[in-house]
Amino acid sequence: MKIDIKDIKKPLWVSPCPVRMELNITELCNLRCDFCPRAHGYPNVNEHMSDEMLDLFLESHDDFYIKNGYQIPILLIGRGEPTLHNDFINFCTKIYEHLSRQDERFPTLAQRKIYSGPSKIGMMHTNGYKIDKWLPEVAHMFNQIDVNCYSEKTYQEYLQLKEELSSYKNVLVHDRGTTGKNEVLPETRTNHKGSTVVTYNNRAGFIPENIIPMKTVSDAHGRHCYKPFDIMYLDLDGEWRICCNDWDDLVSLGNLKDISIHDHFYNNPLFNEYRWRLANGDRSLTPCNKCNAAIRDEDTWSQVFSVIKDRNPEWIQSVRHLKLNN
Repeated sequence: MKIDIKDIKKPLWVSPCPVRMELNITELCNLRCDFCPRAHGYPNVNEHMSDEMLDLFLESHDDFYIKNGYQIPILLIGRGEPTLHNDFINFCTKIYEHLSRQDERFPTLAQRKIYSGPSKIGMMHTNGYKIDKWLPEVAHMFNQIDVNCYSEKTYQEYLQLKEELSSYKNVLVHDRGTTGKNEVLPETRTNHKGSTVVTYNNRAGFIPENIIPMKTVSDAHGRHCYKPFDIMYLDLDGEWRICCNDWDDLVSLGNLKDISIHDHFYNNPLFNEYRWRLANGDRSLTPCNKCNAAIRDEDTWSQVFSVIKDRNPEWIQSVRHLKLNN
């Protein structure tokens, strides 16, 4: 395929990092942590992203690379424990081999990348379930693997895992400072940078405010949110979601079968409306009207928000079928 470099679009905005792609590949998890909706009624369902959906995603990933000149980093995080996917190792292998061959298949693009893209899967979050079974097989496929410790002996678990996994330079072990038993504690998160106080968000209203230490919905009123500017969220069935915090309403912004990654990022009027409103501090659309997630560093994202605010109103369209808090 011949690519004309002058036809490659520049990114819609200059963000602190290239937009990333988060995949929810399974609805299974082996834990019920206090800060997660699974401890408050979210069901454990034996559903997984199919090979057919992954193939469609990888095809669309190529299309985005061709049209924009950079590879979108892929994150395996989602709502479940990714390593519980029913074909996890083969799934990772397929993504990794696709990324590894991408530059070879499009050498003209590889020489003129807008961003230096990954040749590996960008990141995965895991609680380390049966880590000895899968880590040796997939560790080389990831730029970074975050292993989060959640248990009543979490700090001891953290220290032990940190020692056991020290030979893997791309594996970071974190003490998430939670009992996993719905107890409110003076929580801290410990990693290679030290310890910081944890303030969780309410997952767009799914988690009651009195369960864990966090800010209230009113604290986020009128404040910006960076989530839909930083990450695109694809559900296991190909549905585009507003972000990782929508566990309850599951607002659909369309499906990958009909809206490619490129078109979702640039031309999806529903997604554009959410981003335009959030850039203006308007959180009236669901699930944003129930969410207390707010940006921590306004200065870092001020340029992004200013670009979105100044977009021509034709960039968005009214989303009348969505619930408004008016």
